[in-house]
Formats: sequence, C-alpha cells, structure tokens
Amino acid sequence: MPVAGADRLVLTDHIAVLDLMALARVVLQPDDDLSLASLLKSPVFNFNDDDLITLAAGRKRGESLLARLKQAALTDKRIESALGQLNRWRAEADYAPVHEFFARVMGRDRVRAKLVGRFGGEASDVLDEFMSYALASEKAGIHGLQTFIETLS
Repeated sequence: MPVAGADRLVLTDHIAVLDLMALARVVLQPDDDLSLASLLKSPVFNFNDDDLITLAAGRKRGESLLARLKQAALTDKRIESALGQLNRWRAEADYAPVHEFFARVMGRDRVRAKLVGRFGGEASDVLDEFMSYALASEKAGIHGLQTFIETLS
C-alpha cells in the first residue's frame, strides 16, 4: 500500500512549519503584526482569540501589536514571559546559524514538544525534515535567517 512519506512532503504546507516561519518573521521584522499574531496563537505561546483581541483592541493608528505587547507586559506575567522569549530569540538570531537557531528554539525552548503536542506525531516527521532542510541550506551556502525563510517560501 503506497504511503506518502517525507519524500513527498511539502514543508510549507504543514502548520508546524508555518508556525516556525512566523517565528522567524517576527524575529526579523518585529512589527509584522500578522506574523506576531500567528505566532502568539500557535502552540509556541498558546494565546487564544480573546487574548489577541484584548491586546489589539484600542490600538492607535499605526501602533504595532508588538508595542501593545510591550505595554501589556508591564502588568501581565504571561505576556512578560512571551515578550522575554521573543527578545531572546531576536538576540540569538543575530549571530546563530539557521540550523543552530532552530535547534535551540525547538530543543532548549521546547517549541518542538509544543508543536508535536498540538499537531500530533506527524508533526515530528515534518520538523525533522525542516531541520534537515535548514542544515542542507547552510551546506549549500544559504546563510542568514532572512535568506533561509525567503528560500523556504
């Protein structure tokens, strides 16, 4: 019986990879409201619709979701923790190779466990392929998170 395996996998079709791409986009462009909202709703931070509405409601014209996140972090420990994690990732992305960056994010910061916990065992195979792609990209001379994400897209 034929089974579609990793050999026929389109990485960017899986929501776990889309969540990692949103993470990268937020790290690269912190004022990307759509990517930040996607990342906050993902298993990485597990915010719900009400959390996002509370954050986004009442923004002034041109005020980013990140600016609201920073403001809310002053009084909300959960948001403060999420903002702290985003800041750490942003600092690491400046110097870490892509594969190493995502290995830290998925291992040390338990993002892999969160994604697999939400999306099931299938996500594990997809994440393995994502990491293989990141390593292969580095070996092929594709350096930097921005270039990696553009190539993956």
